[in-house]
Amino acid sequence: FHLYRSCKEILESDPYVVDEDNLSLWFFCDIELMGYMKGIELYPKGKDIIVDSKNQETYIYIFIEHYFVTSIVEHITFSQRFN
Repeated sequence: FHLYRSCKEILESDPYVVDEDNLSLWFFCDIELMGYMKGIELYPKGKDIIVDSKNQETYIYIFIEHYFVTSIVEHITFSQRFN
């Protein structure tokens, strides 16, 4: 539910607020993997791409895809090594 609410807030934000970098978001996120924090670029050179009103929908799409698909595939691939 938190993910939905966060994405909804980004999409409903005033474009001026988004474009002034008040969200402080980039195409990059930190994830916890086996007790360690790891930075992940959601898009090539994502740590250098600031989310703005022109790319906020793309950011949401890529972030959700990472959260529900990419990260799960990584966990499944990792666990299959032990079978």
